Amino acid sequence: MHDYSKLSGTRRMRFREWLISKLDSGEITGVQWLDKQRGVFKIPWKHGSGRNWCPTDADIFKEWAKHSGKFVEGRDVEDPCKWKTNFRCTLNALPDFKEIRQQSSPRGPDAYKIYRLNKKQTDLVKREEKKTEALGSFERVIVEMVDDMLNSPGDAKSEEEPVVAPRANPKYPAFESLVASKSNQDVTRFPYTWYLAAWNALNVDMHDEKQSATSEDEFVDVENDSVENGEISS
Repeated sequence: MHDYSKLSGTRRMRFREWLISKLDSGEITGVQWLDKQRGVFKIPWKHGSGRNWCPTDADIFKEWAKHSGKFVEGRDVEDPCKWKTNFRCTLNALPDFKEIRQQSSPRGPDAYKIYRLNKKQTDLVKREEKKTEALGSFERVIVEMVDDMLNSPGDAKSEEEPVVAPRANPKYPAFESLVASKSNQDVTRFPYTWYLAAWNALNVDMHDEKQSATSEDEFVDVENDSVENGEISS
């Protein structure tokens, strides 16, 4: 069931946006742009079994595990191999990225992989993001809610957890039923107009909820008036 507290919360960056922010910041050693104009970047890819491997070689994988909620320090056992697998699955599953295999060197003491941002997908996402920016903050949160529901449990398609289709919530049936009806479609990103349909559905649900609450309040008021006037006796 979706967490509707997101309506007043902050948005968690999705993988593409998150990875670009790490590349831009340069805070993780070895994670760097090689040609930002062309969207070409490098990711360290050392094997955990290598003699010269050290924990910091898994920093990018660990940071994604923390960001995506797959690893919480102090609660979960550190598992660099699993972090790397999840990161790789996520990277390979998204159409935004393409490995440049002829330039990658995934074996050896200084293993690394070279990727390029898919320009077509990047331009498409940018156009959709510009349209989304035209919406108010409430509407943008709805877009994010829809994205989360359609892409959960994560961006990686091959993670161990089973994918569970969203179920209609009795509190917001129109909204979640609409999202559930689209959850099995093999579509990377839905058109802007469809998000507006989801937004309208949630507004209908919230209007119905408000009307229901108003009716209940009126019923209580009538009952209280009847008690005060002696029309209802215990």
